[in-house]
Amino acid sequence: MRNLTLTPRTRLVTVVLSAGAVLLLALAVTGPTGSSTERTAAPEVTSTSNSTTSASSAPPETSTTSSTPSTMHNPTTTTPTTKAPPSTEPSDIDAPATDAVAAPTSTPAPAEAAAPTPRAPRLVVIGASITVGSAELTRQAFGERGWDVHVDGIGGRTITERLDDVRAVAADAPDVFIMNLGTNDAVCLLREAFEPGSCPQHPGYVAEQVQASLDAALAAFDPSRTCVVAVTTTFADMVNGLLEERHAAGAFPVLADWRPHVAANPGYERDDIGHLTPEGNVAYVQHLVDAVDGGCSVRP
Repeated sequence: MRNLTLTPRTRLVTVVLSAGAVLLLALAVTGPTGSSTERTAAPEVTSTSNSTTSASSAPPETSTTSSTPSTMHNPTTTTPTTKAPPSTEPSDIDAPATDAVAAPTSTPAPAEAAAPTPRAPRLVVIGASITVGSAELTRQAFGERGWDVHVDGIGGRTITERLDDVRAVAADAPDVFIMNLGTNDAVCLLREAFEPGSCPQHPGYVAEQVQASLDAALAAFDPSRTCVVAVTTTFADMVNGLLEERHAAGAFPVLADWRPHVAANPGYERDDIGHLTPEGNVAYVQHLVDAVDGGCSVRP
């Protein structure tokens, strides 16, 4: 076989030819219209005759500059957007103002209400001059025992004159009512007996008027609410007799008969119509206390 000797010119031609062949091969691969980076947006080939050639000859697509991405060759991974959760902190505008003190974990038991102070039982005395003279001792004696005491004495008054006052007391329903009236009724009747029309309070005063006024006074009280105590006097025999009859009939519960005390102690009185000495006032008030304690069920 003959040896071929390549001259420098021959070598140059060979190199040029080889370079041309390489260039033609590159054009055959990329095509005449542009680089591989511009072919990423090429539409899919649906022809079955060309799919094998395209898949075997085209290199993998790597470009990110395509204006029409293919969902088959370039799947897009979408990164989910995580929204921040709504704030749970109260709005400075809408939230109501609250104190910074923590709420108690349990409801405290209500404080026990203080027990009301028991009411002192009420005792009212209505009378004439004998009641006036013993008023201070009466308030003291019953007050020391826990009574709420009211003493109303007016000298020279008859049962008829004080009837409206008695009715007012009855309407108020005290626990105990003491009545010492009748002496001036007896005086008025005596004057009328000797000289008709001579009684200044009641000209023409008669026993029937005394009896009617006494019955009205006693009937004004409700025995279930008020314990009535009627006191006799040493001068008013007619009134004393009426009181005894009414007491026996159950018109009132307690008859405080003062006459036996004076009979045993004449020094208790300072005149003929029954006004009392200081010693007599002390004994008289004690007589009232004993009558209430012994005859009325109410206690302070």
